[in-house]
Amino acid sequence: MEAKQLDIKRCFIEAFSVYKVNIPMLLLTTLVFQLISLFTLLIMSGPLFGGYCYMVLNAMRSPDKKIEFNDIFKTLNRFWPLFGLFFLQGFAIFAGFLLLIIPGILLMTMWLYSYFMAVDKGYGPVDSLKASWNMVKGNGFWINLALAVIYIVINGLAGQIPFVGLIISLFVVPFGALLITSAYIQQSQQGPASSGENRPFANVCE
Repeated sequence: MEAKQLDIKRCFIEAFSVYKVNIPMLLLTTLVFQLISLFTLLIMSGPLFGGYCYMVLNAMRSPDKKIEFNDIFKTLNRFWPLFGLFFLQGFAIFAGFLLLIIPGILLMTMWLYSYFMAVDKGYGPVDSLKASWNMVKGNGFWINLALAVIYIVINGLAGQIPFVGLIISLFVVPFGALLITSAYIQQSQQGPASSGENRPFANVCE
């Protein structure tokens, strides 16, 4: 299949198009995700982050670009695959960052789209990681690495600001997620889905 060239400028344009009409809802869903993850000791992080990705993916594909709050909970019926993906991917990337940072960045780049593969294609944890890596290497590793670095910088800088870092992160985390969403849609061999035909997991969630 022909490679799909990632356009990072387009990522910013499409991310902003969704962000600007959904700021209150994105703040609310990001806060809900963070609070539930914290109070469940990260047990719910994977299933909820899957729902978060499902939510922003639906919004970016929708003509009106509107976020649906309930979408964040629609992947809970796939608890175990997303739970497994969170800890499998999270542990490996965390270990990679401990090893002089570079391995963590490389792993993050390889698995940049794993949650989208899980919620959009219906893959299990291992297959989601494989499919993400196949997309990255098939469409340009270096451009995806650049996007991963941008994503890390956007999210990382907010968390380093004393006192107000957590508040700022409520604004920047969803924008970072939207950047990755646009990149996923651009590089997907099937492109933006116009129906449930190419979205087996989405059909289950709905």
